[in-house]
Amino acid sequence: MKNPFANHEDPVEHMIELLSKEAEHAGTPFNADEKKILRSKASSGESIPEELRRKSKTLIEQLLNRGKAAETSGDPKSFNNSLGWAGESSYPNIVALTEEVVTSGTGDLRLHGRRWAKDQIQLLGCAVAVILLLLLLVAGLSVVFHWK
Repeated sequence: MKNPFANHEDPVEHMIELLSKEAEHAGTPFNADEKKILRSKASSGESIPEELRRKSKTLIEQLLNRGKAAETSGDPKSFNNSLGWAGESSYPNIVALTEEVVTSGTGDLRLHGRRWAKDQIQLLGCAVAVILLLLLLVAGLSVVFHWK
């Protein structure tokens, strides 16, 4: 799938914008510091304050549920579809939190780009490995039991 974001567009910023709109709609807008934390790399050593973590995960869950209900998965720039592109170059906190929500049973994680291709290649590789193992098993059994 081709990246729906133009060179000047950042998928992370797009996710933050969608999450910010959801927060404003819920009456709990993000301040500049909270947005900065969501933008920063998850591995930077700074932990996400528990209140921001809880608030963000609740809003992300609402966004993902609304996306499922509205069947917006066809929108290449939906929150869920943006996740794959946002995590391509770095691993910001907003991606980490979204993946936490998805892996906890909420949402539908769809891979895109290199991640999707890598997943498909691994799947194909596993299928080939299983076939080769079965061939070796049959060959080994035929030698052991002198089958022709």
